[in-house]
Amino acid sequence: MKRTLPYLNLSQFEPDSDFKKLFAPHASWALPQLAAVLGSELKLERNSDGKFTFTQALKAIKEAFSDGVLVDHCTLGLNDAKGILAILTCSPRGNLLYNAQTSPQGIRWAASVPIFPSIFKQHRNIPYSDWDWTDKNKSFLLDQYFCDYSDNFYKPTEYSREELLEIRETALIVKSGSKEGTRRKIESCTSVYGHRDPTFASLPKLLQLSLCQLWIFYTPFRHEYMITNHMDLDSPSIPLVDGEVFEASPPPFKVNKGIVWDEIH
Repeated sequence: MKRTLPYLNLSQFEPDSDFKKLFAPHASWALPQLAAVLGSELKLERNSDGKFTFTQALKAIKEAFSDGVLVDHCTLGLNDAKGILAILTCSPRGNLLYNAQTSPQGIRWAASVPIFPSIFKQHRNIPYSDWDWTDKNKSFLLDQYFCDYSDNFYKPTEYSREELLEIRETALIVKSGSKEGTRRKIESCTSVYGHRDPTFASLPKLLQLSLCQLWIFYTPFRHEYMITNHMDLDSPSIPLVDGEVFEASPPPFKVNKGIVWDEIH
């Protein structure tokens, strides 16, 4: 069977599915196809404030898939739409991707990219700043790590460049085990380890990483669909270190158990 979205049987996906086994091997072709379908089929509308909302987007998904979306001579329905939402909200993001998120294949879909809004930035030139990030129903279209990150959009943090570099350097030093005293690679440091600032510790994981420009937020890995600057969503953050140009974990979060269409209002 031709490898298009119907090949995946989208209706099989639930929030607790084994995405590493069922989806990741197909991610390189499935994610671009999914983006093309949603980017062309959904009728998004601005609210009275001129913003796009996740609530209206969910209604647009329900409307489109209730009528049936034709893909490669197959009709995708609401059960397929529920599977798509499970994919969009899969967390952590690495479960979706066969390649490392810092690889050329994975970086477009890395955890610093809000997959659903990025589709419309790519296909319709809708900037991230045109979305209402306070919409409670964003949890049905964003993974939980990104929901937590977006809760802090446009909220300033009081850290100087020097303070962030100090926190970053502390995070890069291995504190225990056989490699104690060695330095982690910036692109491999997936958490901000070792800091003792309780205010910084309370920040969401992705915001901590973006402020310190670690892992996928390391500036050589920049991609146009990433959000690296939580104060200006469509502009990249300024590198903490000149020359780095383009080339403590937060509390556990609750897993989204899936959408109930009639509850969207």
